[in-house]
Amino acid sequence: MVNIGQTVSEVTGLLNEVLGEHVPVVVRTGEGLWPVEADRAQLEQAIVNIALNARDAMPGGGQVTIEVANIDLATCAADPQDAADLAELLPGRYVGLRITDTGAGMNVLTAEQAFEPFFTTKSGDQAAGLGLATVRRFATQIGGKAWLRSEPGQGTAVTVMLPAAAGAGAGPAGHQGWVAERTATVLVVDD
Repeated sequence: MVNIGQTVSEVTGLLNEVLGEHVPVVVRTGEGLWPVEADRAQLEQAIVNIALNARDAMPGGGQVTIEVANIDLATCAADPQDAADLAELLPGRYVGLRITDTGAGMNVLTAEQAFEPFFTTKSGDQAAGLGLATVRRFATQIGGKAWLRSEPGQGTAVTVMLPAAAGAGAGPAGHQGWVAERTATVLVVDD
């Protein structure tokens, strides 16, 4: 059993080191997050992989925002951009993790290929192109899903939805699927 909010909080120190001082991290977590049944090390690796891609998309600096919220597909109204992806999930309760950057963004063709194994936008031997493929595999293996939204010049948002553990449901579901600033715990990390 893993609390994604707690995992994000603990990984933030590492992110601060690997992303550098020119890329501050803002964390917003909802209250009463449901636990998920997942391998904690794989979850941590997924967060780091997404954050490293975000850093690489912002060579001149920028910001990474990490949001975590309870999502009950039966009661939450979906953002129109996420509706198709959410419709592919089985009904039930999920914990959503969304990592957004203020980077260069991607065109439609690049965004469609981003989760393919060995696809990379980096030149030379800078990366193997397995980061987002690993994230998607992790999410789907436990009954979840990962997707992204991006536009050139507008940054990228990677969403990972993981099913809540059986019996989860004591905490509130996020409204509109994501965390409201007024109900969130906000942590800004910037050396």
